[in-house]
Amino acid sequence: MLAATSLSLRAQITIEVGTFQLLPDTPDQTVILNVAGVSGAAALDFYVQIADGFPNVQGSTIDGPNIASVDIIAGTLFESNNDGGQFGSGLGLQQQYRGVLTITDTTVSGSDVLATLKIDTTGFTDGKWALNLKDVHNGPTTFYTPTFQPLPANITDGFISIVPEPTAFGLVFGVLGMGWAVCRRLGREARSSRCPGC
Repeated sequence: MLAATSLSLRAQITIEVGTFQLLPDTPDQTVILNVAGVSGAAALDFYVQIADGFPNVQGSTIDGPNIASVDIIAGTLFESNNDGGQFGSGLGLQQQYRGVLTITDTTVSGSDVLATLKIDTTGFTDGKWALNLKDVHNGPTTFYTPTFQPLPANITDGFISIVPEPTAFGLVFGVLGMGWAVCRRLGREARSSRCPGC
C-alpha cells in the first residue's frame, strides 16, 4: 500500500507527441519527441507506431511513411546514464521498439528529449497519419522504477502530415493569371491616354 501511495505522489510523466509537417517523397527526416516530469526512472520501453502499424500488425490496412531509425540515447535523460546503450529493433516498417536501462542502482529525472526519429516519406506526396506512443500494438511507451513498476504517464498521441508542394501546373496558371491582369491594366491605361475624357 505504501509503495502504491509513493508512486501516486510522484510527478506524472507527460508526453505530448504533437503534429509534424514533413516533406513529400523524402527520406531521413528528423522528428524529435520530448518528455516532461520524469522522476526516478530506471528503465524505458519506447514503442512508436505510424498509423495502424501496416503491414506487420494483423488486420492493419493503412500504409504510410516508414520509421527508418529511433534513438533514445543521444540528447535524452539516458545519454549520461545507460547500461551499455539502447537495445531492441524494428517491429516492422511502421513500428519500432527500443529499450534502455540505467546503470545499476541509479535513476534519471527531469524533462528532456525522449527520442529522435528518422521518418522516410519516399513514395508519399500528401496525407496525414497517426504518430502513436500510447495506442501502439505492442506498447504503450513506459518508464519504470528500479523495481520495474510502471511509472504513471499521461501520453497524448500525435500526427505526421505531408503538405504537397505546388505543382508546376499550378505555377503556370498563376503566372498566366498575373500576365492577364498586367495586360488588362496596360490596355486600360493606353485607352485613357488616347482619349482622356472617355
